[in-house]
Amino acid sequence: EPTVPPTEMGEFFTPMMVDVLVGGATIFVLPIEHFEKC
Repeated sequence: EPTVPPTEMGEFFTPMMVDVLVGGATIFVLPIEHFEKC
């Protein structure tokens, strides 16, 4: 599982819920101050 650095995550960051399909896994980008890995 490739991880996304916070710096790159900022480029994808949006003020709304977005589901992105990456490598068969759905990643939910939420309007939060920090990204937590489940």
